[in-house]
Amino acid sequence: MNPLETTQQWRDVVALKPPASLAELFATSPERVQSMTLRVGGLLIDYSKQLLDPKIIEALLSVSLERDVASAFQDMAAGQAINVTERRAVGHMALRSPKGQRCLMNGIDVAPEVHATLDQMATLATAVRSGDYVGATGSRIRTIVNIGIGGSDLGPSMMYEALRSLRSAEISCRFVANVDPADLAANLQGLEPAETLF
Repeated sequence: MNPLETTQQWRDVVALKPPASLAELFATSPERVQSMTLRVGGLLIDYSKQLLDPKIIEALLSVSLERDVASAFQDMAAGQAINVTERRAVGHMALRSPKGQRCLMNGIDVAPEVHATLDQMATLATAVRSGDYVGATGSRIRTIVNIGIGGSDLGPSMMYEALRSLRSAEISCRFVANVDPADLAANLQGLEPAETLF
């Protein structure tokens, strides 16, 4: 498949001038919220607050058709090896599927193993928050350091910020998102090893 930026559909998107402001879009389209809101799988998706107009949406849909996004999604859902860099299937569907729903990767239902791991994670999280899981000296865990790159950083750090109002004052999190030793050193500064979980 040709690189995205070489396609005519993508060049058409790039050539479009974005709307000047959201205020202008709402002033000229009072029905904008109704026409740009979807309900999908229990979610309410409101994209009316994005700098999109009908021409840009149409051009983006053309890109998705040219790139055959629907088939790629079906391949992902079927457990096909769509991660071309690592030549493997991706686990997104298994992580998000409800218990009892099959999720195939390379023809194997991985959902039971994924849900067993998620249950273990929930048990550990509960034990850390309650103080039942302690450090080597018997002290409560006070800091969790997440080490991850890409989605292994972005997901946890976004969740931590999104649920800020529910955070416990007793436990803080730090995020190391690259292999730079200076970043690691900065994030470890002032931590008590016996009260830190990686």
